[in-house]
Amino acid sequence: MTGRVTTINNSCYRGEIGTACTDMTPPLGIYSRNWGSAKHDIADGVHRPLCAYAFVMGDSPKTLRIILTLDLVSWASREDELGIREPVLKEFDLREDQLMMHISHNHSAPVTGIVFSHKQGGELIAPYREFLVKTLIACIRQALAARKPSILSWQAGNCQLAYNRDFPHPQTGDIICGINPDRISDDTVLVGRVTNEEGKITSVLVNYACHPTSLGGANTKLSPDYPGAMRAMIEDAYSKSHCLFLHGASGDLGPRNGYVGDTEIADQNGRELGFSALSALEAMTPPAKQLEFKGVQSSGAHLGIWKPQPHDVPTGSDVKLLTIELETKDMRTIAQLEKDIAASNDRAEIERFERMTMLSQFIGGHKTLPLKLWVWKIGDSFFVGTPTEMHSEFQMKLRRDHPEVHIAVLNIVNGYTSYLPPREDYPTKSYQVNVSVFKAGAAEKVRAAVSAQIEKMKP
Repeated sequence: MTGRVTTINNSCYRGEIGTACTDMTPPLGIYSRNWGSAKHDIADGVHRPLCAYAFVMGDSPKTLRIILTLDLVSWASREDELGIREPVLKEFDLREDQLMMHISHNHSAPVTGIVFSHKQGGELIAPYREFLVKTLIACIRQALAARKPSILSWQAGNCQLAYNRDFPHPQTGDIICGINPDRISDDTVLVGRVTNEEGKITSVLVNYACHPTSLGGANTKLSPDYPGAMRAMIEDAYSKSHCLFLHGASGDLGPRNGYVGDTEIADQNGRELGFSALSALEAMTPPAKQLEFKGVQSSGAHLGIWKPQPHDVPTGSDVKLLTIELETKDMRTIAQLEKDIAASNDRAEIERFERMTMLSQFIGGHKTLPLKLWVWKIGDSFFVGTPTEMHSEFQMKLRRDHPEVHIAVLNIVNGYTSYLPPREDYPTKSYQVNVSVFKAGAAEKVRAAVSAQIEKMKP
């Protein structure tokens, strides 16, 4: 039997785990414009509450690993994000590598940058930021208090919600931001199950790569988009559990049905992912058990018999904060962009110029930028957090490089930098390529560094 696989193992980590959830819905009237095509600057209602979740692992200050998920779209600047994360780090005396503050990239959320204070509803941004900090700190406290001996197990499933979103226009051939059925998309949904000592499911992690853009500029409601309905399905199925959405490497992926104003479409998309996650959960072996080949049973055919058997679940964890220097593209100056804004009467065009201005301010004229990435080894599985919008190729190749471990990739962690498209996409001049601040080859450099780090940390 040498070299043959004789076990199937889902359980990856045993340790203290606690989760908590809180409502982070802002007051109506706050500035929440995320689409150039939108006719409104403020929402007129709430589709589903926006939520923050805390997922805490570890039993001592040094071993704590905390994932915070927030129903937000992006960060306008370093100061925007650090103004929320740094008070959390300080409150719990955490090292920078111990916290991943991860946003869902939900495009029907409020804007948190003080730079937008002059906009309609902008006067509510500063008090909302104060509320967010207090709310996140309280959520982490609840999760810390809820810690119990637990087992984290993983199961990979499939979901057909996400499509490649680089579509060649039928007449011009230009690449537009719409679903492209001719290109393969990553359909992997990675589901993490946390069970307590009694075997009860206490929380579920759903890692999936698909832009939360079911709702577009026509939607006037605050909404978590499809993750909201997905979480509700899981939490209804397992009472008193929490479900965290971990937004994967979706730079090139979007939902089959998107950019609409109908919130039912967001719920439909969420249910599709929810059913896929529930299917993966049903496929899992009991915690702390693995399927083992136990021999052959003679019948009409020789039947291979596999049975659940106890196994030792790893308890350790490790973290690594990587810093990778990446070359940046030449950007238009802020002065040039401000002139363009002043000369334009097109609201969508102005929106594009404003975003380019924020990117130019972020780069600050530098030819290279240091990019930080978080690599956590939890038992014998991995979390990879990046402040960029990686494309699905990144996670697919990482998992191909390391098929013996489970890898959850989280986009937009601890800040926001830019899209990071693969080298072969640059000649297409897609939206993601045009707005990326990095030169071709940056994504490959990042993947090589992360893959090498995983190899060093693997059991």
